[in-house]
Amino acid sequence: MEELTKILKVIKEKFPHRENRIEQLYNEDENFQMLCRDYLTCLEAMNKYRYISSEQRENLREYKSIISELEKELLEFLNL
Repeated sequence: MEELTKILKVIKEKFPHRENRIEQLYNEDENFQMLCRDYLTCLEAMNKYRYISSEQRENLREYKSIISELEKELLEFLNL
């Protein structure tokens, strides 16, 4: 249950005016649930790269790109 709370907290902070829709979608749509989990996983992985060597910067850029794409997908769900 803690993971669910964390996932919803992160998504709601990113999209603060969509809290009700986030709750609704998370309770009803498995694809949205997976998307939210992927988003949290990428954010957590990216946070590990805050103090990195130059070789690891490419990984960080890739995570940022994935996060951007996941945010777009989240907005698509939220705007339905």
